Amino acid sequence: MLRSASAASCTYTCEEVFFLQKHTCDHFVAVDIHDCRMNEKGEKKMKKSKFLIVTACVSALTLAACGGSKEKDILEESQEKMKALKSVQVEEETSNTSSWGSSKSASVSKFVLDPFASHTVMKTEESYEGMEDDEDADAGPQESEQYVTADGKMYDRGMLGEEDGWEMMDFSEELEGNDKDDRDMYASSYVNKLAAFIKFIDDVQYEEEDGFHVFTLDSGDEALLEFAKAVPETGLNFDEDAVGDMDKEHVEAMKKMIENTKLSESNATLYINKETKMLEKVNFTLRMERSMDGMTDKSALKKKIKLSQFDEIDSIEVPKEVVDGAKEYDPNAWVEDELKEAEEILQSDDLEDEERRMWERQKETYEAMLTFDGEWGTEQDIEMVEKFLKDENLTEEERKYLEEEKKMYEEMLKEESEDEKDTKDE
Repeated sequence: MLRSASAASCTYTCEEVFFLQKHTCDHFVAVDIHDCRMNEKGEKKMKKSKFLIVTACVSALTLAACGGSKEKDILEESQEKMKALKSVQVEEETSNTSSWGSSKSASVSKFVLDPFASHTVMKTEESYEGMEDDEDADAGPQESEQYVTADGKMYDRGMLGEEDGWEMMDFSEELEGNDKDDRDMYASSYVNKLAAFIKFIDDVQYEEEDGFHVFTLDSGDEALLEFAKAVPETGLNFDEDAVGDMDKEHVEAMKKMIENTKLSESNATLYINKETKMLEKVNFTLRMERSMDGMTDKSALKKKIKLSQFDEIDSIEVPKEVVDGAKEYDPNAWVEDELKEAEEILQSDDLEDEERRMWERQKETYEAMLTFDGEWGTEQDIEMVEKFLKDENLTEEERKYLEEEKKMYEEMLKEESEDEKDTKDE
């Protein structure tokens, strides 16, 4: 039965974000392949096999559904309106805290949806626990900007790593034949959140406030977890059918992490304009506790979204000075940075033998990647591990780790071959 709520008791929280953005594997939906692999110190490193499309594509519709009649009709009508959207401006305020640190960001994005193009300006501030002495740990506010054009070019300042100037990445070949998939993904971002509210209709509150239909979900652990799975930033939107190179062990680990995720003091709220039926404001707070491999992480994700300029943006134009001044993106830049870091660490006299060997292996791998003639892939990863296993000075723990790493790569290679075969058969 649908519950009512007074304005005083209304909780502001709920969201709909569609993020076509390349970033670290911790969050965001990527449009290309990148693997987060653990190095031998347990630190997460980004290992990019092709370049990635970085697009802060935010759309918005988390529909807090209601029961039975009028309220459900309102949600369904708004959903259809949002699905038909041709362009929109999205303003976001986000804060994320966890056991590892915290981040805050504010962004303004303009989107033309068919064909897709965007312009995003973002300010971000991050800090990390236990890294107070690291010069990169508390870098202060950073501003980034990005254009994505309909013909498959991205002009970026700050999101890819270049802070002082513009970089251009051409991913037009990656887009060929993917238009329908992109539209389907955009639509499903609405449907999944709406489904969460409809499925748990008894937990939804409804009220009318200042020209808005307001839907709120602030109770029911199962309902909120279902909603959280439809939010990319939570990392819970795991699609087992779309994991690509991920080996079975990692698939099971992801499923286990989702099973061990609990929510508390979480809520979600959306505001639908009574006259236009358009979703104009979306807010949510998700407090999560998740356990994996004996470790527990507590986090809180808060987001406020404001939508405007519905179907008023005709096109996204990249300024001429940006186009003329942009340098081509170097996909090997991250490898060069990692190599430089390894070389600096190896100059220390304080390294233990096992730690020194680990960094020497890292250094040798990065050097091989930079000199390799062609696209570095899983076969090359296997060759490097086999080479390292021939070292007679390895400890039993080191050998065990490398053997497990080799097994992981072999499973990945097998899956890649099967995927390639399936693609040819289609």
